[in-house]
Amino acid sequence: MKTIIKNWTFLVLGLMTAALGAYLATHRGYLDQVYTYSELFDWFDSPLGGLILVGIGGLTGVGIWLNSPIVRRVALILNGSVYAMFFASFALRALAGFHNLSWIFSLAAFINVLGTAYKEATRVHESE
Repeated sequence: MKTIIKNWTFLVLGLMTAALGAYLATHRGYLDQVYTYSELFDWFDSPLGGLILVGIGGLTGVGIWLNSPIVRRVALILNGSVYAMFFASFALRALAGFHNLSWIFSLAAFINVLGTAYKEATRVHESE
């Protein structure tokens, strides 16, 4: 329990990514319906893409459970990539005139990744 409390931002990130992946895996064509730039991010909108996101969320949980800095760092890189791509996709859509709030939430998730990475880096640096 102490490890979970210490790594709560990882837990939130992992649960969020897994939930997003589960939704995309079970709602084929969702991103096409909201007019994202599917030619850039088409893999997100497939059941396999959703399962990959569930796997990234699961990997984040494994990193917490094992208290493994290496697994947590890999999970952070993967989560950061996911939310950066979502942010880019929805921000491009907003700039094209299709107003939406999804880019804000994607940016907030990406900022959470950056904050978690900073927290992880300072924790590792302090333990040396």
